[in-house]
Amino acid sequence: MNSRRSPLRLVATMVLGSVLLAGCASQSVPSADEGFSKYDGMAVGPDGVARSEFSQDGSSSEAPAAERSEIVTVNISLEADDPIATANAVADVATNLGGRVDHRSERPSVDDTERPSGDDAAAVASLTIRVPAADVDAALDDIGESAAVVEVNLSREDVTLQVQDLEARIAALQASVTRLHDLIAQATSTSDLIAAESALSQRQGELDSLTGQQRYLRDQVAMATISVSIATPGDAPRSGGFLSGLENGWKSLVNSGAALIIFTGAIIPWLVFFGLLGGLFYVIRRAIRSRRST
Repeated sequence: MNSRRSPLRLVATMVLGSVLLAGCASQSVPSADEGFSKYDGMAVGPDGVARSEFSQDGSSSEAPAAERSEIVTVNISLEADDPIATANAVADVATNLGGRVDHRSERPSVDDTERPSGDDAAAVASLTIRVPAADVDAALDDIGESAAVVEVNLSREDVTLQVQDLEARIAALQASVTRLHDLIAQATSTSDLIAAESALSQRQGELDSLTGQQRYLRDQVAMATISVSIATPGDAPRSGGFLSGLENGWKSLVNSGAALIIFTGAIIPWLVFFGLLGGLFYVIRRAIRSRRST
């Protein structure tokens, strides 16, 4: 009897255990709505793990976007009756905004009595100024008030990745230099000391080079470059077109004709000289032949 009841009891125990497990599972598994509410405000990372987008105080925990680093370059052409005075005004604009003048060249006007060619030469000036990048618009407005603006070209070069790369490489080299200093201090043999000092010299040279590049790049980002060319009305460079091309072609033709005339004038005396020399040679040769024939 006991042997017959044992299998029945075993089966009953397994059935009862299955029922209890199913009931526990039904209580622990959330519904569809509960599943969405549980992960509300969660973001799934690249590894498939859901992470909260909010910090403990309820604010967003997303890392702020890296600040863009741009190199601003401007080319501007101006027309003014007095280019030299306008150049002084442009230089004052740079100084007033906390910038500087990196390059300046000018040519005063020369009338036809002072030039060998007999042509007038109008005054022109050009300069390159550096102003804080945040004040580019203010600088252009002030420059536009000093003379008539003919053309403006502004470009922005994004160097954010270069800045970040330099920062990372410099940080790594600084850490390497620090470790090498520690190794030198702890060196117990001459060979270890020489090897550490050699590696330190190499790392320090690389660090100095990258630091110099970083300083230059930071200056380019912090200070915009504005190149200004100033000419009198009618002499300022303008954008090309059909009429401009026709004018340039005509000037080229005139210049070529003038060059041909100059070349012809220079070669005529030589042609006369060689002609006289050839005639003299011909006369002498005929005289020699006539003597031989007699």
